[in-house]
Amino acid sequence: MATKDQQQTAAMLAIYLSEKADSLEDLVGPDMVPDLSARLTPLGCGTFGCVYAIPRPGWVLKVTLDESEGAFVAAAQAIGRFPPGIVRYDLLIDDATRQELYEPLFGPKQTLFMLWREEAFFGPETQERRASAEQGLRAHWAKADGLRVAQRRMLGLARRKGESAQAKRDHTKAELQFAKQRRDYELLLEGPVREDALPIRDMLLFYLRQGWVLRDLRIANFGVVRRRDREIVVVTDPGQAFWIGAA
Repeated sequence: MATKDQQQTAAMLAIYLSEKADSLEDLVGPDMVPDLSARLTPLGCGTFGCVYAIPRPGWVLKVTLDESEGAFVAAAQAIGRFPPGIVRYDLLIDDATRQELYEPLFGPKQTLFMLWREEAFFGPETQERRASAEQGLRAHWAKADGLRVAQRRMLGLARRKGESAQAKRDHTKAELQFAKQRRDYELLLEGPVREDALPIRDMLLFYLRQGWVLRDLRIANFGVVRRRDREIVVVTDPGQAFWIGAA
């Protein structure tokens, strides 16, 4: 059952999409826009957004306020290739315009992202494989969290390194700790994992080497897609993605 926040998100996004329908159709074509002739029912909603069916076979529209997801998808598109362990994205549009109607949910300065991505499946028949992938990568999440903590400490000390010799030494030490955490995470990703987790592991390693880390991934972030007569578990939502810079 949807939470109160998810219900509010769905209601406000329904209003937003209804008002944007004509301009969206002109921009991306009618096969990329949900059917707004009846009540708009999302396929699913989270805290920050909802996913909608569209006429284009095999694709869905996700509308979200998650800025880390929008930034990651933009970067992934710029890289130009999607490894097998993540859904493929076709188009991203960000809309920074706001009206008073949306401010209770969106806030006056937030950006809303519309992401067109590959359709994935989350039914009971996928539960066992999705859970297996999550279990197989559990140790990786702790490493990703540790890397985020080390990065924040390094960046915080960078702002103070000019204050004294000790502050400079503290920053240098934090840089070395961050570099070690990064290398430890890469080594872990290069190690063996169970078969269901393999495409996601390879995807995490690919993006780490491009300067991106995906963290806070749970079973809800995993879906199953069909490619070349084969079903694989993939990430459908990058969780809390953050940029650490290319190695």
